[in-house]
Amino acid sequence: MSNAFLRALALPASLCFVLGLASCGNEEAPSAEPEETPTVVEPSEHASSTPTAEPGNAEVIYLAEDAPAVAWHGFLVGAASWNDLGISVTGWQPGMTDFAACELEVLESDEQPAEDLGVDRSVDVIGTESGDAYLLYAAKRASSGLTAEETHVYLQGIDLTSCSAEERSDITTVPDGLIASAPAFAGVSGDIVAIAPYAWIGGELPDTPALFGIDTRTGKSVWTESFPGKWVKIRADYSESGQQVPSVFDVGIADSSGLEDRSLRDVATGSTVAEATDFESPSLIVGDGFVFTDASGDFPYSQTSLTDGTLSPVSGGFLSGEAVSAVDEAGVPVAVGPMCLESDAECPVTNPDRSLGYVGADHAVHEILSADQVESLQVSFLGASSGRVYFTTTSENLIADFNGELIGEPYDSDEYPFAPVAERVVDGEAWTLWVTQGGIFSIAQERYAISKDGEFPEAP
Repeated sequence: MSNAFLRALALPASLCFVLGLASCGNEEAPSAEPEETPTVVEPSEHASSTPTAEPGNAEVIYLAEDAPAVAWHGFLVGAASWNDLGISVTGWQPGMTDFAACELEVLESDEQPAEDLGVDRSVDVIGTESGDAYLLYAAKRASSGLTAEETHVYLQGIDLTSCSAEERSDITTVPDGLIASAPAFAGVSGDIVAIAPYAWIGGELPDTPALFGIDTRTGKSVWTESFPGKWVKIRADYSESGQQVPSVFDVGIADSSGLEDRSLRDVATGSTVAEATDFESPSLIVGDGFVFTDASGDFPYSQTSLTDGTLSPVSGGFLSGEAVSAVDEAGVPVAVGPMCLESDAECPVTNPDRSLGYVGADHAVHEILSADQVESLQVSFLGASSGRVYFTTTSENLIADFNGELIGEPYDSDEYPFAPVAERVVDGEAWTLWVTQGGIFSIAQERYAISKDGEFPEAP
């Protein structure tokens, strides 16, 4: 199957899914008067490397075979980690013709990576809607005179096209004796990022902010929230494709008894969008809002849509946790994957994979392949992109539209080894992250690619 054939089928994306959820909360937003104002610190003079990427409009972009595994981080596809000299960043943003591979020296002479945190030497990366990129990391500053050593959490801008580090903001100081994992981005809305400076706490928090909403344009906090005497955990164990709502994050708060209350929070304001004792995948952009899964009760769980502050149940069935984000033929964000119809009495309790379908902009479940087709053909779902669904049967690799009609002939998985992980709309354009080795639930994920408007990557 030629790329020219698939390119003719590609449809333009026309919907930008920026969510304004400030009015969605059912409780008061955290204080808009921040308890801490991050300090802006000039970047190290060594924070630079050789440029590896230039702006452009490539349709398919391949990640090098020896590069680290990447994922969507807000509006950026990439990964970051510490090395002997500083931080290695692999990243791509819309407008770049290649993945950047940057080596950045971000630490001052009296600093070192904070190895005393639960997740050793961890660093996070994210991209904002306006096209900027940021690192988040903890660094231990050596004692000096009568000042004891301290661990600080920094937010630092980076430019992927020039591989340079920009100014950084000192977000907070890690309290002494706190057992915590490394800092993490919880989400992004416009130019505001939600930050958990200690992403998981194994002990009671002091009365100091544990969640921050930071305006990246100024480096200052627009909201903070404290949980004195509590534990806090940012939920980060959704599947890569099953959590594609960057402007909402899932946080759990527990007391000494271990009982945990979970809530979905709006990144822009910190206000509560929904509450439950547990949430599960999928939590995906759909139409002008999103769909989330409340796993508080017995199976089947409750799936709810939120649009313009209005909550309503998803009708007609239930999507499994293997559902992925994509766009339909009109470029509208949808959730696609294994599912059960509401009328299906034989729906598996552990994994509702009787049929294959999607939740559309009407927030209703629509069937693509029936339970009989899925069972008789032994359908294995690979992913979805730009109005097309990719799957295997007992003997073939097939592509169908959302009406269940086949597109083209069966394709050769050696010639086209990629499967779509997740599709995201950025500035009205649909971009899909692809991976080899059998799709999003494969153990051996060897190669990655990015394409625009559902272009199907060939073998590199």
